[in-house]
Amino acid sequence: PGWAIPVACLQKHGGRKHITSGRSLISPFQPYLPRLGASSVTALGLLSVIGALGSVNPGKELREVEAHVGVDRLEGQQLLHEAAAAGVIELRNDALRIAPNALRFALVAHWFFEQRPAPWPIDELLTQWPDHRDAILHAVLEAAWDGSQSARDHLENFLPSIAEMPYGMMDRYVCLDERAAKRAVAELAPVP
Repeated sequence: PGWAIPVACLQKHGGRKHITSGRSLISPFQPYLPRLGASSVTALGLLSVIGALGSVNPGKELREVEAHVGVDRLEGQQLLHEAAAAGVIELRNDALRIAPNALRFALVAHWFFEQRPAPWPIDELLTQWPDHRDAILHAVLEAAWDGSQSARDHLENFLPSIAEMPYGMMDRYVCLDERAAKRAVAELAPVP
């Protein structure tokens, strides 16, 4: 509900492509950051890591995410309560996740691939949270779909073999570009 007015305004002014990619949701999100009671960098960092992981258990995983970002537990709780009130994060099936998904992918693209230098490499998340590999790969794939060359290059590095790609993402990967299609044909053609 908190996104109705910004999305309607973007639609009215011809931002349809950027709405679906999530890029244009970053700007309407920026005014909420001061209300979250932390610097924009702290809030964006915490929410971007949660976005990259897909969902985070509010227990142990959340404490690990807060430690990774360098946020103490009380500050993290305040950020999350304010983010929930702003319609940016939700608790669903005992897991915290960024909502809507378009914002999730835009935050990941912005935080990990568009800033120079990136606050920290997304590879660290794969190392620290290997159970979230599929969600991280999905976020990187979506950033590549949105035009991030850095995300595109990372995607290749994350996949020594595309046979390791989660089944549900294979079609999206193959349609990404000519390079992905050629790789898929070369790697999957010999598979019986």
